[in-house]
Order: sequence, then structure tokens, then C-alpha cells
Amino acid sequence: MTQVSDVHHQVPDAESDVIARAVAVRVRLDALVDRVTSSGGMDAALLRELHQFLGDEVIPAAESYEAVIHAHWAAEGMPADQARCPIDCWKLDLTCPQMTTFASVEEQLASGGYVPHRNDADASVVETTLHCVCGSSLRYVGMRAEGSYRAFGVCGSCGHYLEF
Repeated sequence: MTQVSDVHHQVPDAESDVIARAVAVRVRLDALVDRVTSSGGMDAALLRELHQFLGDEVIPAAESYEAVIHAHWAAEGMPADQARCPIDCWKLDLTCPQMTTFASVEEQLASGGYVPHRNDADASVVETTLHCVCGSSLRYVGMRAEGSYRAFGVCGSCGHYLEF
């Protein structure tokens, strides 16, 4: 058994490798996205590199990591901090409003200088493809501060949300 981050939780070596791979892929993805963004998103070679990296590395790493997480949930039950939610939001990457409301996130961002901002491409993706665990479509909320952009999908029915 190998210990990973939490000294109280033993993680088998195979799971440790999956977690380490997911972390390494995330770091490389962040760097690649920064390169694409700083190039204005129009560099064909960078876009091809991003496309290949997504297919060859990101998706397989994410699927392996998700399998590890689901195996733990099956063995141990849902995450304790989300046990109060009546609609099993812990099964998705949504933040439960019983943990943190989106209104409190908006207040925190506003106090940090963020103002409402709309990115039509992101809004279209969120509003046409993303759904909440309750079945409702998510609505897009974007915020911008100098040098930073944050985008969320927020459920108007039950209050669950995600940042992407």
C-alpha cells in the first residue's frame, strides 16, 4: 500500500498510479490550454496538439480516475460531506448548494473585483448541453476580472452548480 496525501487513507499502488497520472495530465492540460489561449486560439498546430492530447491522454486518464472514485463510492457509500443532499449530486461534478450556495460564490467573486461577463460560445455550450442531476438545464453565468475569467453552469431549479 502507498500513502497518497491523506495519512489516514491507504491507497493501493495501482490506484496511486491512476491518481498520479490524472494529476500529471491535468498539469499538462493546463499548460497546453494556456498556450492555446495566449496564441488567440488560432494556431492550427496547437489546436491539433490539444485535440490529440485530449483523445490520447486526458479522456483515458479521466475515465481511469473516475473508475477509482466510483469504486470507492460503491465500497464506502457517498462522500460524507454531501450525504444531506436528497438528489445524489455526489455522483456528478456538481457543487451542492447545501455545502456552498452559488450566491455566496458570486458574492466572493464580486468582492474580488469580478463583474458579470458573457462569453457567447461558453454560454451556448452550457445552455444546450449541460444538465443538472435533477434533470433541469444549467444556465450560464460568466464573470471577469482583470486577467481572469470564470464560467459556471447553475441549476435554476435546485441550485447545484459547476465551474468549468
